[in-house]
Amino acid sequence: MSDSPPRTRAAETESPDLIPTTPPPPRAWAMLPRMVALAWPVVLAYLLEMMIPVTALAVLGHLDSTEVLAGAALGTMFVNVTGMSLGFGLATALDTLCSQAVGARKLALVGVLAQRGALVLMAFAAVVILGLWIHAERILLALGQGAPQAAVAGRYIRYLIPSLPALLLVEVLKKVCFALQIVRPQMVIMLCVNVLNVSAQVVAIHVLKMPYIAVPIIISVTSVVTLVALGGYLAGSGHVAAIWTGWSSEAFRDWAPFLRLGVPGLAMLCLEWWAFEVLALEAGRLSTADLAAQVVVLNIASLAFMVPLGQSVAVSTLVGNFLGAAQPGHAKRAAYAAMVCVLATAVTVGSLLIGLRYQLARAYTRNEHVVQLVARSLVVVGFFQLCDGTQAVCSGVIRGTGRQAIGALANFLGYIVVGLPLGALLTFKVGLGIEGLWLGMTIGLLITSSFFASLVLRQDWQLWSEVAVRRSNEAAAGLAGPGSDRSGSELATAPLLINSDGRARVSESGPESPAAFVIDLELPDSIESAESV
Repeated sequence: MSDSPPRTRAAETESPDLIPTTPPPPRAWAMLPRMVALAWPVVLAYLLEMMIPVTALAVLGHLDSTEVLAGAALGTMFVNVTGMSLGFGLATALDTLCSQAVGARKLALVGVLAQRGALVLMAFAAVVILGLWIHAERILLALGQGAPQAAVAGRYIRYLIPSLPALLLVEVLKKVCFALQIVRPQMVIMLCVNVLNVSAQVVAIHVLKMPYIAVPIIISVTSVVTLVALGGYLAGSGHVAAIWTGWSSEAFRDWAPFLRLGVPGLAMLCLEWWAFEVLALEAGRLSTADLAAQVVVLNIASLAFMVPLGQSVAVSTLVGNFLGAAQPGHAKRAAYAAMVCVLATAVTVGSLLIGLRYQLARAYTRNEHVVQLVARSLVVVGFFQLCDGTQAVCSGVIRGTGRQAIGALANFLGYIVVGLPLGALLTFKVGLGIEGLWLGMTIGLLITSSFFASLVLRQDWQLWSEVAVRRSNEAAAGLAGPGSDRSGSELATAPLLINSDGRARVSESGPESPAAFVIDLELPDSIESAESV
C-alpha cells in the first residue's frame, strides 16, 4: 500500500494536468531512449574536456624545444596523478548521495551535499597544492627526471594551481546537474570553453610569441570561466530554488558518510587511471617507436572510452534516482538497459577500431614502423572495448548504488594484481611489445568486468533501495538552520507528479508561498511517481 501524501491544493489549482501515477517497472528496452538522451551530451562534454590538455600539448609541440614539450607532458601527468584523479575520485561520493537524495525527494539536501563536497574537495586541493604542486620540481628531480624537463614541469604546474580548485568545484556542480538529469548545458559550456581555449593558446604562442607558461595560464583561466559559466547557469535556472536554501553550517559537519563513499571511490578511479599511466612508463622501457605507438594507441583508446563513460554517468544517475525513490525494479531495469546498450556500442566501436586501424594510425604519424605497431595493438584494443565498456557501465551502477568499496577491490585485483604484471610478462618476457601491455590489461579487465557484471546481475535491488532511502532520510533529518523545515519535512514528502508533457514536477505550497512551488526536474517518466518510501 502506498503512503504517498495527497496532492497539494496549490498543485491542483495551479496545474490541473498534474496526475500522480504509480507505473509498474518498464521493460529494459523502454529505458534505452532515456539512457541515450542522458548519455550523448555527456559523451560530447567529456570529449571536449579531454581536448583541453591535448590542445595544449599540440600547441607546444610546434615550438622548437623538445624540453618544453617533454616538461609540459611530464607536468600534465604529475597534475593528473597527484591532483585531478584523486579529487575526481573523492567527488564520486556525490554520484551516490545527490542522485539518491533527488530520488528520495530530499531536494534541499542536495544543496547541503554540494556545499559539503565543495569543502572536502577544497581541503584536499589545499593539501595537494601546498604539499606537492609547489614542490613539484624537487619531487620530479628526486624521482630521477632530467633537470631541464623537471624545471619546465615545475613552472608549468605552478601556473596550473588555480585550475585545481576551479575544476574540483566544477566537478561538484556537474554531480548536482547529473543528479537532476541536466546534461546539455555542460556540453554547450565545454564547447564554448574549448573555442576560447584553442583561440587563446594559438594567439598567445604563435601570434604574440609569448613563452610557454602562457599555456598553463590560459588553462587556469578557462577552468575558472567554466566554473563561472556552469555556476551562472544553475543560479539563473529554476532548479536552484529547489536545492538551495542558503549556506548551511551542516556542510561543516557529518563528513564521515561522504568520506566512506569518497575514499573508496577515489581508490576505484585512481587504480584505473594510474594503471594506464604505468602503461606509458612500461612502454618507455622499449624502443622510441614503441613509446610513440603507445602514446597513439592510448590516445585512441581514451577517445573511445568517452562513449561508455557517458553511459556510465547516465546509468549512475538513473540507478541512484530510482533507488532513492524506492523503485528498485526501475533501477534494475535501468542497469540492464545500460548493459545492453554498452555491449552494442562496444561492439560497434571495437569493430571500427579494428577495421580502420591503419587509417587511424596514419592520422597520427607518417612513420610506417610506428603505423604497423599501432595497427597491431588496435586489434587488441578493439576487443578491449567490450571489457572496458562493461566495466564502465557496471561502475556507474555501483556508484549509483553506493558500493564503491567493492568496486575498488575489484579494480585492484583486475588492474594491479593481474593486468599490469601480466602485461609486463607478455611484453618483456614473451616479447610481444606494446601488444603485450594491452593484452595483459584486456585479460585483467575481463576479470574485473565479469565480476562487476555478476555483481549487478545478482544484486539485491530491494535491499539497496532501502539503504538508499534510509541514507537520504537520515541525512535530511539531520539538517539544521535556515531552510531545514523545507529540506527535512515539506519537500521530503512533496509528491513527484507527472505533467501532461511527461516532465516531473515537485509541488509544494506553504504559508509563506501561497503559489505552488513547482520545479521541472527533467526526470524520466518512471521516476515521477510518488511511490511509498
